[in-house]
Amino acid sequence: MTTSVGRLGRPSRTAALAAVVLASLAGAAAPAAGQSSERPFRGLFGRLPGSSEVRPQSLDFTASLFGGYDDDIFARGTGPREPGRRLGGTYVGGQGVLGYERRTEAARFSATALTAFRWVTDTEELVPTHHGLRLGYVRSLSPRTTLALTQRAYYRPYFSVVPFAAPSTLDPTVVDEDVIDPDIDVPGMDVGAGGPDDVTLGVRRRGVTYAGTASLRRALTPRSSLRFMAGYAVADFGSSFDQVNSQRYRGSFRYSYNLTEYASLRLGYGYRTMRNRLGRRTDNHDVDVGVNYGRPFTFGRGRTTFSVTTGTAMAVRDRLDAEGGSGDRFVLRAVGTAALRHDFVAPWQAQVVYVRSVAFLDGLSEPFSGDRVTASLGGWLGRRTDVLVSAGYLTGSVGLSRRNFDTLLGSFRLRTALTPNIALFTQYFYYQYDFAPELADQLIIAPELERQGVRAGLTIWLPLAR
Repeated sequence: MTTSVGRLGRPSRTAALAAVVLASLAGAAAPAAGQSSERPFRGLFGRLPGSSEVRPQSLDFTASLFGGYDDDIFARGTGPREPGRRLGGTYVGGQGVLGYERRTEAARFSATALTAFRWVTDTEELVPTHHGLRLGYVRSLSPRTTLALTQRAYYRPYFSVVPFAAPSTLDPTVVDEDVIDPDIDVPGMDVGAGGPDDVTLGVRRRGVTYAGTASLRRALTPRSSLRFMAGYAVADFGSSFDQVNSQRYRGSFRYSYNLTEYASLRLGYGYRTMRNRLGRRTDNHDVDVGVNYGRPFTFGRGRTTFSVTTGTAMAVRDRLDAEGGSGDRFVLRAVGTAALRHDFVAPWQAQVVYVRSVAFLDGLSEPFSGDRVTASLGGWLGRRTDVLVSAGYLTGSVGLSRRNFDTLLGSFRLRTALTPNIALFTQYFYYQYDFAPELADQLIIAPELERQGVRAGLTIWLPLAR
């Protein structure tokens, strides 16, 4: 089989451009002498890094209204697998998030509802891009024991199969990461349904996904802890896509011991299974034996932190298709993460993250194994304007065979606050993928896609209750 994933001319050019932009912005990271870096409107742009600002109860509404141009609005790519040609043109759209949070001394509860839509001017078509609901609950059962629960549900009239979506217009604060137990998202252990995006649409495939997790953590001694976790995820795309409709379940336990102030040892085991309606089943055994290391140090102006985690994952398949792929029943992969982050003296932050993982993803009938590198730089230009530049590259395989796809993205966003509740923004994004032809046929998508677009609009933040 000859694939096209080796042709990386376009990604290389884009990566080089992203590097130039990141480097140029890095030069602006430190403010001029005597210039105040404190921003005037903390609510609109979220809490400052390291801020202790906490509201016991909040009900916030955040919305964006925007217009823009996209050279491939429906992500049909080259050689479409569905009726209709590649469409480039203008659109208007909007998205909104209603988020509630309640904090007490022993517990924290959050609920978030979100929706997004577009009006495509050329086709006069209203396109809802996603609807979703997220719930999170964390409670201290005792001074040493913590329980964390999450539940997510999403509906997408359009399904994006590429597991590397461009960022949303809305602030990242719509994702309740602080409510989710951070140890749930460990290398090789997928949570289930990913968050929505409003840039990548892809195949006209309606889907509903549900995912939930429960985590119980117990501190055994000042240096050791034990954690149990269980979760599920269901992806339903209708009877026409039984090969990718799936149910996934997982469970794990982990013992952690702090060796030093900066290093800890992990010993644990995790089991994951995915089954579709056609009877195919894949099991993953995560041998969670590794080391977590993270140490801050001073480098130039500011604070730099380096962290790394290690682990292994073994996939066991009960049905094999050796044609064009791997005939191995047992597939072992090393997994892990590495992150380098620098916090400047001014409110700027640069970060590079590498992730190697094995995961089950919505819409795929086989496990996904891949390597991902992302880089970002964000901060303040004056007291009212913030900027965020990000780029990423992902390569891997679906089916745990040889590499059969890669994808690259880049994004630039600039926001300026007009009032404590209103900001103007402009955003540019570039998105590219290259799938092996036989994999694209299975997914009913175009084997190649390259698209870019720009949009501008208004972001509104309304604190409805405090």
